[in-house]
Amino acid sequence: MVNGYSGSKEARENGRVRVGCWGHVRRKFFEALSSSEEEATHALSYIRALYRVEQQAAEDDVLGTAAHLARRQARSRPRVDERLTWARKQQDLHPPKGPLGSALGYLLHQEQALRRFLDDPKGPLDNNVAEHALRIIALGRKNFLFAGHDEAAQNFAVVHSLVSTCQLHGVNPRAYIADVLVRAQTPGITPDDRMPWNWTAPAPAPAPT
Repeated sequence: MVNGYSGSKEARENGRVRVGCWGHVRRKFFEALSSSEEEATHALSYIRALYRVEQQAAEDDVLGTAAHLARRQARSRPRVDERLTWARKQQDLHPPKGPLGSALGYLLHQEQALRRFLDDPKGPLDNNVAEHALRIIALGRKNFLFAGHDEAAQNFAVVHSLVSTCQLHGVNPRAYIADVLVRAQTPGITPDDRMPWNWTAPAPAPAPT
């Protein structure tokens, strides 16, 4: 799941399917509020309805299930269809480089990718989780210029990815890395067993008597 940035083209190759991010669509219309309040508010209300479906699915504990898919088909799909029809009618009424014209163009250009969540309940509406994780990189980019050499920078990227994945799954990164390094060559343990989402913290050693 990526936005419409051209630099993400590589992520769309090698048989991968790109899923659009509704969070970026929302951001575009939010930025258009100051110049086209009525139209932008109208668009935001429809996007809010999509998130309401997801919130209710989470509250009912059906995320990623057939029941979740049925809700998206019955409630989210009509909203998406209506919004895209509205956007096509509005597009010629606003300058393409203006805030609202830019938001409309982004929505219509990403239509195919933005519709994909309707057919797969496992896909979220946005990639905000990844965006938040990458914020650490953005804030520290000046410090990371002095990693020493390319290999050191690559090693940092690997460690950062592991730590972020641990945090995402509620795993203590220090305990995870320490345990996995010790048991790296243990017979019978596969790489999948060592992934943060499959890892179980070892039982604490018994206290000395």
